[in-house]
Amino acid sequence: MVDVRIPVNFLIDGTNALYLPEVTDSSEATALLTHRVVKNPRDLRSHVRRILLSIDRKDTYELEGALTDLFIVLRSRGLALKGLLLDLAETCLSESSTAFFRRHREDGFEPWDSLVSTVEASVLALGFSGTHELVVRGSSAPAPGFSNAVEEARSCLEYGQVDAARDVLEWALKHDPTDALVASELLEIYAYTNDTQRRAVMREFLEENLPSLPPAWYD
Repeated sequence: MVDVRIPVNFLIDGTNALYLPEVTDSSEATALLTHRVVKNPRDLRSHVRRILLSIDRKDTYELEGALTDLFIVLRSRGLALKGLLLDLAETCLSESSTAFFRRHREDGFEPWDSLVSTVEASVLALGFSGTHELVVRGSSAPAPGFSNAVEEARSCLEYGQVDAARDVLEWALKHDPTDALVASELLEIYAYTNDTQRRAVMREFLEENLPSLPPAWYD
């Protein structure tokens, strides 16, 4: 009888279960789930499956990266889910790692947060070090690795971090209200998210700091 190996994606997609005990090649399954997190950072099912698989494998390296990525996506949301997963992960993490994640359970992380810049298994952290924030508040110096805020924001968008990109551009525009490229990129994000409230707040700020605004701000 021929031993037909079932592709790991068939095993994963063939069940709604979060825990995947039938997956024999856990390394391949982890790689697939990690790829899905990169492709769609808001895919919570893949996040949770990746974490549970790491716990099952007792793979601390991968587990810390998977938890970091979940905390980046959820930020201040999903407290119960984060708490449950931390309870399950506690036996695989060191005391210091467990305490670290518990301290940040309520707020989560930003992708540019220096606190997680060295978590190598994270695929959503942008991997910067130095300051706590990618943009240095009160400084015109570009963030490490980027020449300007637009480049920085586009990098965030590549990881699906729309809110992060918006925050970067909002700060940049408040720092230099005359930057037309930043304003244009920010308007596109406001349109994409249909965030009329933040757009109105920014428009009011610009009206106070510029002689006139392009018609796009009133469309």
